[in-house]
Amino acid sequence: MPKVSVIIPVFNVENYLERCLKSVTCQTFKDIEIIIINDGSTDKSFDICKKFAESDKRIILISQKNSGVSAARNAGINISTGKYLSFVDSDDFIAPDMIEFLINNLEKNNADIATCGMYDCYIQNNNKIKKICNKNKNKFGIIDSRGALQEIFINGKVSLFIYDKLYKRELFDNLRFSENMIYEDAEIMPKIITRANKIFYSFLPKYYYLRHENSLTSSKFREKDLDIIKVSKENLEFIKNNYNFALKQAEFRFFWSHLALIDKMIWSDANFQEFKNILKFVKKNKFSIISNKYFTLKRKMLFVLLLVNINLYKKVIKFFHKRGK
Repeated sequence: MPKVSVIIPVFNVENYLERCLKSVTCQTFKDIEIIIINDGSTDKSFDICKKFAESDKRIILISQKNSGVSAARNAGINISTGKYLSFVDSDDFIAPDMIEFLINNLEKNNADIATCGMYDCYIQNNNKIKKICNKNKNKFGIIDSRGALQEIFINGKVSLFIYDKLYKRELFDNLRFSENMIYEDAEIMPKIITRANKIFYSFLPKYYYLRHENSLTSSKFREKDLDIIKVSKENLEFIKNNYNFALKQAEFRFFWSHLALIDKMIWSDANFQEFKNILKFVKKNKFSIISNKYFTLKRKMLFVLLLVNINLYKKVIKFFHKRGK
């Protein structure tokens, strides 16, 4: 039985897939199984997966009709046999020692989850990758479930992302990703955190998150993006009913999701009725947003601009987007 199962969902990522699979197969920690779920790809992704599977017997390759990333991850969990689980998105890649780094820190600290930092990667015009990471990259420590639940909604010491971590597999017992939705990371992470007793966190970047025109955070607004409000609302109710100590942080995430969608609709030039509804909601809750300490001063100043001059706000958001901020 392998010690770690690395689960990789794949759908139409032929331009990025080979780099991803190389980074996983060349890990310094070798006792892994690599579960690739081809989620109905129609480009050359399956052929690339097949080539890697033929040359590395640790790879388990399965194909299914296109059902979404959540269904693909669930399929990978269901057939995995590792003591620990890790997830990598197929357009991203990881440092050669990421799994070794995570497993060493998890076991040394008797933790249930180990995290690492992440590079935001942007493809430049010369095809080189510009990397940006957290300035606190040397910061690390131990946090309990209570503390982590407060941190994830503000993307603090522990993030809402699923893929920069290593997990004891029992954390997923009778727990799977919600299907037919996006932002599934943010939906499942609070539930996973409540099952953990101890989390090792580190900001040292080992995961490379590639931002490109088709990635979730960089693509133009689609109606499916409204899932982010649905997820943050469900998380807020989950916290209200069970873990009131993290209420302010969950409220921050709920309000933040509305502002993030407003911005995305603006720079996407999207004309949806939902824009008016979301704008009406944030105006109605302006005092709660301005008084929430987890919003930065810059975000609060922008929000005030939104309230007083929406046309100027639109120009500012489009300017920031063009600058990659």
